[in-house]
Amino acid sequence: MSLFASFIIALFVTMVLVPPLMRVSGALKLVDVPTPRKAHPGPIPCSGGIAITVGVLVPALMWAPLDRPFLHLFIAALIVVLLGIWDDRTGIDYKWKFLGQLVAALVVIQGGIVIEHLPFFGLDRLPAYISIPVTVIFLVGITNAINMSDGLDGLAAGCALLTLGMIAILSHQAGGQSFVLLLTLSIMGSILGFLRYNTYPAIIFLGDAGSQFLGFIVAALTIYLFENLHGAFSPALPLLLLGVPILDALGDGTPREGGKISLPGGHQSYPSQIIGAEVQTT
Repeated sequence: MSLFASFIIALFVTMVLVPPLMRVSGALKLVDVPTPRKAHPGPIPCSGGIAITVGVLVPALMWAPLDRPFLHLFIAALIVVLLGIWDDRTGIDYKWKFLGQLVAALVVIQGGIVIEHLPFFGLDRLPAYISIPVTVIFLVGITNAINMSDGLDGLAAGCALLTLGMIAILSHQAGGQSFVLLLTLSIMGSILGFLRYNTYPAIIFLGDAGSQFLGFIVAALTIYLFENLHGAFSPALPLLLLGVPILDALGDGTPREGGKISLPGGHQSYPSQIIGAEVQTT
């Protein structure tokens, strides 16, 4: 019952929060203004990430176990969201972004969410000097992959939704992963509530706060699920689950004019170049 309720509450809370957030986004300076590299026709609120975060937290705090992994994931997610809000308001140097993501990753690792097994390296646990850097790279990499895929209306949220759907299915089949399943369903509910306003033509964007929150928490849940069930599932499965945003990030990070590399923020999504779609950059 709590699983179904968490999904419905997250969806409802997010849908209810979006309209008032849109009205106050101008005062909060959470507005995405068009530039030569952004194709939306006028200023659009980019406060959707706040609605999603609150929508997830309400049912999670009601039913999720307040154990060490959840508390550390909660703190790390808040760090990422606050960093994203700061970036949405004023725009910050990418070095500060990576530093904040690094701190959030270390908080999660302190909570016990660590990659301890790698594909093709057997079932032995990795030593800490390997597992910790690999975990940091994975968390920061997926966070930015989801962020960089946020270039079409509903794209980043849709990628996260598909990945979370697979995580939910595997978690249910494995059994005993109520923490992962409850949190996953809460995030899926929030995403669906947000997509009500973010499908083309979008009237609100995720913003960096939302895209980084989704990327970070999806990566952390993937690690938690497969590290606790590494006997049943291959450790390579997270790469398959997150294949779309990873490939999109690799494409988006290709050299552009003047030999410069595209970094998170102010980008155009690589899939839009393939399908020739009109880009709605968020």
